[in-house]
Amino acid sequence: MENKNNGEILAQGLRMQRHGRIIELTASDLTRQTIDAWVGCIEREASTQPNGTVLYWLQDISASNSVTVPTYMRERLAKMTAELVKKVPDTIGHNAIVLPRGFISLIARIFINSLPSRNKGVRRLFFKRDEALKWLETMQAHEQGH
Repeated sequence: MENKNNGEILAQGLRMQRHGRIIELTASDLTRQTIDAWVGCIEREASTQPNGTVLYWLQDISASNSVTVPTYMRERLAKMTAELVKKVPDTIGHNAIVLPRGFISLIARIFINSLPSRNKGVRRLFFKRDEALKWLETMQAHEQGH
């Protein structure tokens, strides 16, 4: 379902927009339907690009009321990541993740920003969508400059 101003609705709680090569996924909830659509979108995008492609993702869950990441989401993302690393081992994914502001998110931001990525990509957590988009644009400009 396409909406010209707001991108494509992938599920009741998930919208996708493209900003050039940056793909933005905005989740208003973390239901199984939303998580399945989210994982499906990432799998489709990564699988249809040539191995070695650099992907730029803005993943915004700041509008969800979830205090924690559901177990189902962690399991789906871990399985998807392991499969994609096998299928497209040289593909790199840079991820800007926007979380709702709060103490738990602050701790998660410190922890996640210090972890290495499984696909040579960089992952950063933000509290503001505009900062996340700007960081991805900077990453993209840097990659193109080499």
